[in-house]
Amino acid sequence: MRSNSGFTVIELLVALAVAAILLALAAPSFSTMFASYRLTAGTNDLVNAAGLARSEAIKRNRSVTLCRTDAAGDDTCAAAEGTWDNWIIVAPGPEVIRRGEPGLTGSNLRIESAFASESLSYAPDGSPGQNAAFTVCTSLDVPDNRRIVDIGPGSHISTLRESGTCP
Repeated sequence: MRSNSGFTVIELLVALAVAAILLALAAPSFSTMFASYRLTAGTNDLVNAAGLARSEAIKRNRSVTLCRTDAAGDDTCAAAEGTWDNWIIVAPGPEVIRRGEPGLTGSNLRIESAFASESLSYAPDGSPGQNAAFTVCTSLDVPDNRRIVDIGPGSHISTLRESGTCP
């Protein structure tokens, strides 16, 4: 007699039940991981934009501004305070160098600035006109749900992780 190899229906059902339990336990950690990734991506997007604005100011030997806009297609900086759902890097003219929408990197992402006139201008030598800070946060339940991007003297950019409320 020959023996058949393979799984019985009972063995298959037990394996599926174990897989379902493991998946149910892993799902919350995946959502936390994705939310943390979105927060990091939104932060990196702004850090890269600040670096690009600085390098363009040096390359063009004229001031270049990173600023918030009211809508995705706008060519001018927004006048009123608000969140950084859309931004542009603009040179005098106005010539839009680059556009960004960091709010699209994930849901529940909020970006605010802590500097005057919702814009950051770099002089032709690459120095910022002021010390500046961005706060990037998510209302999702992740550890260290806030990133503070600080642009200090000499255009030094640092990022600090912290926990706190996200309006």
